[in-house]
Amino acid sequence: MFIQLSVSGLTRVDAGMFVVSSSHADPMEEFSRLTQHQHTQQHQQPHKLPKWFSPNILRYYVLVHDVTEQAEAKYVTSRSSSIV
Repeated sequence: MFIQLSVSGLTRVDAGMFVVSSSHADPMEEFSRLTQHQHTQQHQQPHKLPKWFSPNILRYYVLVHDVTEQAEAKYVTSRSSSIV
């Protein structure tokens, strides 16, 4: 997921946030794909929305690790083994 961030009052994007789940098959490859997609979008001709503040925007990378997925998987595994 790519989230565009802008400073209040400006109509141009000056930062972007790339968010990937740790459960993704290859999180680093997904960050690379998102970064390439953003770069292509930023430098396309003619310029379409969004309008970029500068060619060197701030980039924030967030890897989300949902511990409830693991807890739920443990519960399902232990529950199914107790039934057998």
